[in-house]
Amino acid sequence: MNYTIDWFEMGATKAGKTKATVTLKDPNGNTIEKVTIWPDFPGFVDLRPGSQVQGSIQEKKQGNMTWKSLHADSFSVKTKVNRTAEITQAIATKNQGIADAQEKKADGIKTSSTFRDATEMTVRWREERLARGIATSAEEWQEEWKRVRAWLSANWDLPF
Repeated sequence: MNYTIDWFEMGATKAGKTKATVTLKDPNGNTIEKVTIWPDFPGFVDLRPGSQVQGSIQEKKQGNMTWKSLHADSFSVKTKVNRTAEITQAIATKNQGIADAQEKKADGIKTSSTFRDATEMTVRWREERLARGIATSAEEWQEEWKRVRAWLSANWDLPF
């Protein structure tokens, strides 16, 4: 049966074993108090008030005392804590995506700026050579552009 944890208290037995004492609500709204959940229950560490658990309640009687414990039917435990973890993971993934996009944007700016500046500097270099009567081949022009572009890219962070 499916239950919702209405109240939750972590504790220990006299022998020192960890346990959780809970109040459960069934789908009909009935309340079952003082139910023990043991650490081997699936999702035990994530249990909190509001957690949805699935299992069967077993009662043990000894003299005039009755103990109730919840035993898992299956491994389907859905908790608000898990939902919070999912949201936290989604936010972390989103933040990483934003950081990656910003870095790619910076790389794009660097690439386009160095291409533009290398082209402008190489055109000025060629014009200066032509003004002095020095002919420049297409290969020389390309090599100068590559040299200037490599220098600009390598020295991108220099403040000038």
